[in-house]
Amino acid sequence: MNAESDEPSPIDAPWPADAVLTLADVIATSPVVALDAPLYYVRSRHPLTTSSNHLAVISDGIETTIVTADVPTIAGHGPADLEGPFTGFRLEISLSFGAPGFIAAATRACAEAGLNVCVLSTFSFDYLLVPEEDEQNALAALAGAGFPIP
Repeated sequence: MNAESDEPSPIDAPWPADAVLTLADVIATSPVVALDAPLYYVRSRHPLTTSSNHLAVISDGIETTIVTADVPTIAGHGPADLEGPFTGFRLEISLSFGAPGFIAAATRACAEAGLNVCVLSTFSFDYLLVPEEDEQNALAALAGAGFPIP
C-alpha cells in the first residue's frame, strides 16, 4: 500500500500473503517496463554532482560508477570512462526478496538470445540494461520467458 493513502502501490503483490507461488507465477505478474532515456555507465575517480537523471550511484572507495541519462553533467567533472548508450528495463517484481531465480530467469532469457546484460537491483525493482541496439531482441527474449510486456 502507498504510505500516504489506502491506494495500492505499483509494487503491492497481486495475491494474498499466504498464497503459495511458483517462480512462473511471479514472472507472469512482473511487468517489464522500458525506461524513456538512454542510459550510460560512467566511471570517475572525481566527486560528482547529484542529478535526478542518475539511476544509480555506486562508490566502492576506489571509484564511483554512475548509471545515468545525464552524461553532460558527468563530463564536466574531468576524465571519466563511458559505456553506452543502454536501454534500461525496470522489472517490476511482484514479490521482492521472495522469488529465488527471478533475476536468473531474466538474464538467462537474454543470454540465450546472445545479449549482454548489466543488472542493478533496488529495494523494490530490478533493472536490466542492454545495448540500445538490442532493445527489441531483449523485449522478445523476456516476453518469451513469460515476462509481461505492457
